[in-house]
Amino acid sequence: MIPTLSVIVPIYNVEKYLNRCVDSLICQITDEIEIILVDDGSPDNCGKICDEYAKAYPQIKVIHKENGGLVSARKAGTVEAKGEYIASLDGDDWYDDNFFKKILEIIKKYSPDIIRFDWRNVYEDKIIEKHVGLKSGLYTKEDIERDIFPILIEDENSLYYDTSIVDAVVNRELYVPVQLNISDDVDIGEDAVCTKPIICGANSMYVMNDILYNYRINTNSMTKGHKPFDLYYPMRVGQSFEENIDAEKFDFQAQIYRYVAHNLFNACSSQFYYNKPYKEIINDIKSCLKEPYYRKTIKNCKFGRKNYKGRISLLALKYKCFFLMKLYCKSKFKSW
Repeated sequence: MIPTLSVIVPIYNVEKYLNRCVDSLICQITDEIEIILVDDGSPDNCGKICDEYAKAYPQIKVIHKENGGLVSARKAGTVEAKGEYIASLDGDDWYDDNFFKKILEIIKKYSPDIIRFDWRNVYEDKIIEKHVGLKSGLYTKEDIERDIFPILIEDENSLYYDTSIVDAVVNRELYVPVQLNISDDVDIGEDAVCTKPIICGANSMYVMNDILYNYRINTNSMTKGHKPFDLYYPMRVGQSFEENIDAEKFDFQAQIYRYVAHNLFNACSSQFYYNKPYKEIINDIKSCLKEPYYRKTIKNCKFGRKNYKGRISLLALKYKCFFLMKLYCKSKFKSW
């Protein structure tokens, strides 16, 4: 029997939270569900915990692999997935108890290419409900093109459609080729490079205003201080968009330029977190800005006339205004 839904769970160093994650699956599991636990070389006892679950439940498969990062783990699970639809659940998060029931009802009634649903951000001391931002119901291809395409990546006012792979269930015919084509080197923006091409290829999407996912926010890691971004991650994300999206369709190439420029400015500004000489930081940024892909992006990027932040950030990149980058870093993050 081919399962209706495969749930891929990438797992790394989440021993403390793994039982709650997997228990949220098995408490509602049926023969229509397949669970794939991907032990991404976790140094703790996650691998053993996964094997114990697999012995008890035939619907659970376990993959043990060398550590390769989130994209690598999701790809390993994707190769093994047999379901007509695929979902992703992070190893320290969990589903609501009625997740499978509600998702299977939508699949059987509408057979949409994508299902999106609301979620909770769960902090140690509070819970914040988050929403997809669209009215509930079935969206056709024309609806998607009208309501989402103009802001899918980033419009001239820096508006963008917020997407995550964990608050979506996707038809395997759409999901598999996109996920497998993402480079393992993408370690920031992993969800965006998967979900946005999927939306581009979708003929339908069903939006649920039900909260079905619980996203754990680790406040301890958030308060340890800000870290510099990799200067080349915007390029890797931009190139991934270009490989998986028809950039000539609508204004997607222009949107990609804006995304890359926006995030390049942020990455450059974040370099001032390094505890090293100012001149060394400047030289690193200068070297990065010589990259042909970035030079093309800066040359072709255009922000809206009233998008002052976007326009200033672009000017800072074009004319190498390092003092603006440092000033932005200082003003944005109060712990500077």
